[in-house]
Amino acid sequence: MGYGRTALLLIVAGLGFAGCESKQAVWQRLTGNSSVTFFAPVSCATTTNQSLTIIGSHSLVRSFQWGGGLQDINDPRLREQFSGNRYAYTLTLVDAAGRDQQVSAFLLGASDAIGFGFSLPYSGRGPGSFRAMTVGPPGTNPEHIYPIATNISMCGTLHRMPWSRSLNLPYWISAELINPDAPVDYKFGIDLALVGLTGLVLLAFLCALCLPFGFFDIEGEHERAATRYRSLKLLLIGSAMTFATLFVLRTGMQTSLDELTKGQSYYDFYQSLAKSNGLLQPLSYFDAQRLFVGPPTPEQMTQSPQTFWLVFAAAVVAGIFLFGMRMYKGWYWLFVPLPLQVRFGRAMRRGEWPKAEEIIMAILEGTTRKNVWQSKAMTKKAELFAQKLIARRIAIQRRMMA
Repeated sequence: MGYGRTALLLIVAGLGFAGCESKQAVWQRLTGNSSVTFFAPVSCATTTNQSLTIIGSHSLVRSFQWGGGLQDINDPRLREQFSGNRYAYTLTLVDAAGRDQQVSAFLLGASDAIGFGFSLPYSGRGPGSFRAMTVGPPGTNPEHIYPIATNISMCGTLHRMPWSRSLNLPYWISAELINPDAPVDYKFGIDLALVGLTGLVLLAFLCALCLPFGFFDIEGEHERAATRYRSLKLLLIGSAMTFATLFVLRTGMQTSLDELTKGQSYYDFYQSLAKSNGLLQPLSYFDAQRLFVGPPTPEQMTQSPQTFWLVFAAAVVAGIFLFGMRMYKGWYWLFVPLPLQVRFGRAMRRGEWPKAEEIIMAILEGTTRKNVWQSKAMTKKAELFAQKLIARRIAIQRRMMA
C-alpha cells in the first residue's frame, strides 16, 4: 500500500511538472531562438574577480568578428570555456546618429537577458598596453598558447536579448495582449467572476437554511438525525473547498491583469526609446537594464476565465445532484403550509371556529394530488398542528378553571 501511494504521488507530481516550461525555453520558442546583442564599454578589470563598471551607454551591435588569430570557424578552440575569460573582438555598432561605428575591444563579460552565458571563443587573460601579444589559459602546455594580433584599446561587455524578428520587438507579445482594450476586458471578467462567487455564496447559504428541514420523510429519529448531519457536513466541506478554489482562480485572473499591465507598460517604454531608422540608439544604463529585464511571458499575461466558470458550473451541478431534492423538500416544508392550519388561522382571526365545509376542504387539499413525500410532509405538519391545538385547548381550560 505504501509503495502504491508513493508511486501515485510521483505520477501526480510528474504530471504537474511536465507542464512547466522555463522562461528561457518560452522565449526561445516564441522568438525562434533569435536575438539582438548590445555592447557597453566598461573599466578594464585588473583582477579576474573584479566587478564590471559600465562607463558608457549600451549600443546595438550590427555585427561582430572575433579575434584571437583563429581563422577557421570550425577550430575546436572556439568552443573552449574557462572561468574569467576575456575575448578579443571587433564590433560594428549603431551610434547616436544612426551610423555604423567600428570598435575593437577586449570583452570582460557576456550574458543573456534570460540568465545564461554566451558560448564565446577564448582569447586570453586580459589586455595589455601593446598591440600584439601571445596569451593562453594558465597551466596550459605551450602548444595550447594561442597567438593574438590585435589593436585592442578598450574593454567592454556584451548582453544578448531575445528578439522577435517578425514583430521587430524585444521578446514577444501577441496582438490580443498588446491591445489597449485588453485590460478593460480582463477587469470585466474579474468583476463577473466576483458576481458569480457572491451568487454561489448566497446559494450555499440558502441551501444551508433549507437543507435541515428536508429530511422529514426518513423514518426513525436517529437515522434522520444521522443523515442530516452527514449531508450538512458534506455541504460545509464541499462549499469551503469550492469557494477556496474559485477564490484562487479569481486571484489568478487578477494576477494575469497585473502581469498584462506590466507587459503593456514594458512595450510602451520600448516605444518611447529613441530610434534611428528603426534601430535603437545608444541606451543609458538604467534604460538598458529595464529593457533587458523584459516583460512577463504571454502565459503569465493570459487570463483564463474558462477554468473559473468550469469549476463554478461543476459546483452548481454537483450541488443540485447531491442536495437539490433535499433542498426542495426543505423549501416545501418551510413555505407550503398545512391547509387545515391556514383555515383555522383565518377563522380565529374572525373570532370563531372554522366551519365544517372549510375543514373538509382543507383535509382534501392536504391529502389529494400529493406524491408520497408531500403526503408525509402534510402528515407531519398535521401531527404538529394537532399538538398545538391540544396545548391551546388545555391552556384555555386552565384559564376557565382559574
